[in-house]
Amino acid sequence: IPGKTIDHLIRSDRTVFKLTDKAQEAVNLLLSQNMNFVPVVDDQNKIAGIITKSSVAKSLSDIVWGSK
Repeated sequence: IPGKTIDHLIRSDRTVFKLTDKAQEAVNLLLSQNMNFVPVVDDQNKIAGIITKSSVAKSLSDIVWGSK
């Protein structure tokens, strides 16, 4: 986007999760709101990572069929 900075692209209204939140809450939000990812922050509110639909599917696959 010519002439635009990153701050024009980010959303500050997105729901974030803490490292200590229940995984089920994040998965429920991903599915109910048709989101592709949710950010996860640490105790200092710094990005620790993201949870994606793909990472959830991989975790469930590992549980059901075992990891490879």
